[in-house]
Amino acid sequence: MQADGLTTDYTLHYATWHTHDERHQTEMNRFYSSVFSRDLEFVQRHLDKSASQLEVLDFGCGMGFFLNYLKSVGVSSVQGFELDAGQASAARKVGLNVDQTDNPLQWLKNCNKKFDLIFSLDVLEHISPDSVQEFLVAIRSCLTEDGIFIATVPNANSTCAGRWRYIDWTHRMSFTEHSLSHVMKLGGFQVESISPSEIFRHYTKTQSRLKRASERLILKVVRSWRRLELIGEFGWDEGTEIPITTNIKVRAFRHNRVA
Repeated sequence: MQADGLTTDYTLHYATWHTHDERHQTEMNRFYSSVFSRDLEFVQRHLDKSASQLEVLDFGCGMGFFLNYLKSVGVSSVQGFELDAGQASAARKVGLNVDQTDNPLQWLKNCNKKFDLIFSLDVLEHISPDSVQEFLVAIRSCLTEDGIFIATVPNANSTCAGRWRYIDWTHRMSFTEHSLSHVMKLGGFQVESISPSEIFRHYTKTQSRLKRASERLILKVVRSWRRLELIGEFGWDEGTEIPITTNIKVRAFRHNRVA
């Protein structure tokens, strides 16, 4: 990533939460399974393909934790793309197939391979608002006819929306379910679903089960209060439907499907 001739080493930020040790990969696999296992089952049913038959791209793959997860559940043909050279290098060191250039949009436009499934996890918020539509059009062009795109983004409805928006100075925006659906449609996708999505929670080795349980209880209380606030602001019908997790996830088809 370049800015005014200076290199922005994103690994300095990412290393706050992530390392390539075996324990951390195990934790990441457990997290990814909780968030994406049903998506993979949906894709396999939709395409009538097994995991080993899928061609999958992780666009914005970071250090490759999600690629490793995909391989662990039987997806053999996985490719990553990463803008940041440091993260791409870290992924390659553990044997992952990752491309890296300073121009991700051009990489998408030049990509000759078609993928059954493209993931883009916590990536769209890094793209300037006036470029997101063009990126989505380019991502769509890299999918097979029946291909599916799955992305997660910061949820502007969350109680921690401000922190999650500004925890990374390369973030350019957050999304509500409506703004995410709108830009996906502008990119040519048919939105299949937009749903709540959690973020990875890192626990220290010494953290007790009691402490973890208390955190989950506190989270339920905080989100219950947020739900009441939304009902008060927008009424029961809309207020009970607004997602309030820290992230939201979109699942979309490349082409419109006739019911």
